[in-house]
Amino acid sequence: LGISGDTPLSIGASVEAGDTGGAGGVVTVRNDSGSIVVHDITSDGGAPGGGTAGAGGTIQLSAATAGSTIGQQGATALLARSGGTGGADGHLKVDSMGTVTLTNAGNDVGEATLAAVVRDLGADFSYTDANALRIGSVAAAGTGAAADAAVSDLGAGA
Repeated sequence: LGISGDTPLSIGASVEAGDTGGAGGVVTVRNDSGSIVVHDITSDGGAPGGGTAGAGGTIQLSAATAGSTIGQQGATALLARSGGTGGADGHLKVDSMGTVTLTNAGNDVGEATLAAVVRDLGADFSYTDANALRIGSVAAAGTGAAADAAVSDLGAGA
């Protein structure tokens, strides 16, 4: 599965003093029968515009077939920032059967949470973020076929 072109899900900025920008959405890219290569994905919250910045969203990537990998096109970015500024509330959740390589310098999930599981023994996980982030738990998100279970920390194995 290859995604090309931008996938923006940023929410609009607030315009009235005291208004809150909209929260970033949940973006799920899942392939149940092969690898994933993503392009730009943006799930930023809305800018404050006088009020509070909207919370960053969640990016979920899942490749469910043995040996399937997750990667990204060169010169692209995964973005899930508060108000588009790198606040502390975006999330990146990865569940892969094979190697994960998300090492573009422009990736920025805010100063928030990364959680991943790589299920094939010997498969590698590589991620680069433009700012600080923490390893932790990312809650279940999405609905219907796009629903992904919670993932905690950085794990390996099934």
